[in-house]
Amino acid sequence: MFIIYPVNTAFPSTRANTIQILQTANALAAAGNEVHLIAKLGSADPAAIFDYYGISPASSLHLHFVPAPAMFSGLKAHESLVLKRTIQILTRFQRRRKIIFTRDPLFADILLKLRTLFRFKLAYEAHTLFFITARETYMPIAWNAKKEQRIRRREERVFSRSDAIVFISSSLKDFVRKHFAVPQHQTVIHDATNVPPTLPLKKKPGTLCYSGQFYWWKGMSTLIESLRWVDNAVLSLYGGEYSTVHDDVALINKVIEEHSLQQKVEFRGFIPPGKIHDELQECAVGILPLPKNTIANHCNSPLKLFDYMANGLAVVSSDLLTVRELIRHGENGHLVEPSNPRALAAGINEVLSNDAYRQTLIRNAFETVKQYSWQQRGTRLSTFLESIERGTDVAQ
Repeated sequence: MFIIYPVNTAFPSTRANTIQILQTANALAAAGNEVHLIAKLGSADPAAIFDYYGISPASSLHLHFVPAPAMFSGLKAHESLVLKRTIQILTRFQRRRKIIFTRDPLFADILLKLRTLFRFKLAYEAHTLFFITARETYMPIAWNAKKEQRIRRREERVFSRSDAIVFISSSLKDFVRKHFAVPQHQTVIHDATNVPPTLPLKKKPGTLCYSGQFYWWKGMSTLIESLRWVDNAVLSLYGGEYSTVHDDVALINKVIEEHSLQQKVEFRGFIPPGKIHDELQECAVGILPLPKNTIANHCNSPLKLFDYMANGLAVVSSDLLTVRELIRHGENGHLVEPSNPRALAAGINEVLSNDAYRQTLIRNAFETVKQYSWQQRGTRLSTFLESIERGTDVAQ
């Protein structure tokens, strides 16, 4: 297949979505497709991008990184150049059968208007419902009713008119279908991780881990406060290097100081995606402290959860619909009540104090995550996209 993959983000980046995008594009190429990934170029040397993400590039993956415009700089100008490059590729390969695969609703909405002209099919990868979740996460200050309605209408067009929809969780599929009609061709393909050939076993006792961005809506207050009731353990925080990190760290430090937790928390800084696995493999317990908000409960397939499972960490996580698609309490992870620091602490203590229980969780989690490698995601996605071209139904 010939797949064009435009995305509205810059590479390289500390954001987890860039890991998911590049790994997915590379896995699709490794599955035998010609993939053209079109994205914004960040400040780093493009030649170093694969090393940054720890990826061995497939030969049929073609990167088109669009630099920011010298004049009329700004987000919209940069977005326009990504779309321009997409149209150039569509024009150049006009006679070939093509699929556009994108996770950006703005790009999907615009490109759907060109579908007849350039004779392609469009598959939209759904990660959320922006018109609902933006108030909780991304834009709580700049939000207003007009913006919500505008985004809602855009998403309604994308979900109803796309040739196919890929959902990253079953919970998201059910959530979207409560609001919008979706096409017959739809499937659920979760996110993934790099799965090592054998289970990593070299651990430092009493080491807790959180890897990712420190956004307050991700449950950081619950995580830090839970340490009040956890003894003989240290929490390593991996993350940073994003625009609001200083504000988030200030909030974390406020909780640390309020409860005198300085000896229980270590800021380990941001580790590039290609190297974070080496750090995780030394930790004993990985924590996912998400609250029970809309995005966490319905629109979530957290990369850190897959990373914990693949790298031999026992998972202690909030009990959410999206998490339950992967974690069975007491079998391959330990689930606790969301937004409850005491419940999270009790879960951590139970996993730390019971070695047999912890080892059972680790072994079973590793068996589970073997089904969620990037290679397998690429194969599943490739099979689904091929069904769009043939008009067959492999919806799940």
